Amino acid sequence: MIAVWGRAHAVAPATLPLPANVQACFDTPRLSGACRHTHWGYYIYDAWLWTGSQGIDTATLAQPFALALRFAREFSGPHLARRLVEEIGAIGRGTDSQRAEWLRWLSAALPDIEPGDVVIGVYRPGAGLCLVLNGEPQASSHDAVLAKSLFSVWLSAQTRAPHVRAALLERNPSN
Repeated sequence: MIAVWGRAHAVAPATLPLPANVQACFDTPRLSGACRHTHWGYYIYDAWLWTGSQGIDTATLAQPFALALRFAREFSGPHLARRLVEEIGAIGRGTDSQRAEWLRWLSAALPDIEPGDVVIGVYRPGAGLCLVLNGEPQASSHDAVLAKSLFSVWLSAQTRAPHVRAALLERNPSN
């Protein structure tokens, strides 16, 4: 969830099964796309995007989806939180006071990450988000604006990582 700009490379989508507790969020979960993300030559994470059968409209984010990141490196939770809030600000989302509140929530919600850890963010339109760490629920927020802003880091047209966005939305029927 950090350094989203850089390069994306294709990864084999079958390399990460979607946990049953996340599958239950969709009518028929389908893989929209996947990529390996690197920054300055360093392998940061692999990413997968699952949607329901209808896909997602990235302009409205009116459909549920799950974004999974399998990390290749160690990161502290507070570091991830700071980077995410910086990225949210860079794409023009939230006010200063909202981003300060989101930083507090993310700092508490995100654990320290070890190589191989998988964080899945489940987007619930209008209802917020859930974070799942290695298949176990980690945290949830009912802040719909935070949820939309957070996932926009990867999925909005304003993302600083258009190559990651393109790879994640490769099979999305709505784009």
